Formats: sequence, C-alpha cells, structure tokens
Amino acid sequence: MQGDLSGYDAIITGVRAYNTQERLRYWQPRLLEYVKNGGTLLIQYNTNGGLVTNQLGPFPFTLSRDRVTDEHAAVTFLKPEDKLMTYPNALTTADFNGWVQERGLYFTANADGQYMQPFSMKDPGKRPFRLHAGGPLREREVCIYRPVVLPPAACRRAGRLPFICEPDR
Repeated sequence: MQGDLSGYDAIITGVRAYNTQERLRYWQPRLLEYVKNGGTLLIQYNTNGGLVTNQLGPFPFTLSRDRVTDEHAAVTFLKPEDKLMTYPNALTTADFNGWVQERGLYFTANADGQYMQPFSMKDPGKRPFRLHAGGPLREREVCIYRPVVLPPAACRRAGRLPFICEPDR
C-alpha cells in the first residue's frame, strides 16, 4: 500500500479480507494509523479462523462464530442519537426491512470497553448480540467491525457509511 491515505473519506476492507489477503498483515499498522489520524476504517465480516492478524482494530476484540439467522429478527438501537447512527444519514429500523438470509454473523466477542455498541439483534428465544464500533475514539477516529449486511434498498441511499452495501465504537 502506497501513497497518502488521508485523502480518503473511508477505507473498506472486503468480506473475509483478513482471512484471504496476506498483505493485510503488513498493511494493518498503516490502516490503524489512518484511523488514529481521523480516518474511517470499515472492516466487513471475517471468520475467526485463519486471520492474517489478530489486531483488527485499535483496541482488542476477538471474533465469534455467533450469528443471527432470522431475517426478521428485531434490531434494537442502543445509541440512536449517536453521530455514528445519525451522520451522514440517520439509520432507522426501516433500513433493516427486506433482509435476505442472516441478519449478522461472526460477531465480535471480548471487545475492549472503549468500543461503543450502537445496536443489538437476536434470534427469537436467544441472547442478543451487540455490534461493536470504535469511534470517534478521540473525536474523529472511527474503526467499525460490521458483521451485518443491509438489503439493497438501504444500500442505495447515498453516503450510507458506516453501514453500506454488502451482504462496532
């Protein structure tokens, strides 16, 4: 990875990138420096086996095998007024309509207390899983591990960071 990353509004790593892209082992310190300097890093879901690095975010967390499989499972907003949930566009429960397949998978576990938990979801009769996002850690920094997929209608809304197309602070 070359060049100045500060010109990017956000950097998104692909689904299972930390399972399949060996070069992320070497790029991760630079990505975390980008976050430290005010950048937004969105890490799409990964499995907990075969990670190229165990330091996915600026603070420790591990990945579980937990998942929410009910497409209609209720989503509970735990911090609805937080900037992460309202800027640049407000995230609402309507954004979770039209879900296909799982609500979420490979949730974080053992997350450092510095991560925010913006919302949770659960299958009927099961315990809830909370999503963890890190930011703003120090005013502008954002690092998000996203084990969820929004349906296409929600993805079409412009500026949908941090919850964008592709099937935690």
